[in-house]
Amino acid sequence: MLSRQHRVTRRQFPLVLKASRSYHSPFLSLRAARKSNSDLRPTPFAFIVSHKVAAKAVDRNKLKRRARAIVRELLPKIKDNYACLLFFKKEAVALTYQELKKTIQDILIHANVISF
Repeated sequence: MLSRQHRVTRRQFPLVLKASRSYHSPFLSLRAARKSNSDLRPTPFAFIVSHKVAAKAVDRNKLKRRARAIVRELLPKIKDNYACLLFFKKEAVALTYQELKKTIQDILIHANVISF
């Protein structure tokens, strides 16, 4: 589980959806919103796996657990003042951990959320 400061709250969710830009890959979509520069805060994340993507709760939870672990590894490289929503697609269920890690890392780089 990510720490509280790294999670998008229910109140923030619609605001992030409204103010964000979309980035897509074959396995997931990222909605990233840049927050104001005045308050430097860690970047929160939310992971969304719908029932249409994975009918079984086991598969939905596995995807979210893996994604949280990957983001936790990448936290030192992630820039502050963003809010990110990761929406998984059906094809993501078949990915291995390493493939999912590469996909998430690539889409975060494309969105300029990671600094190397």
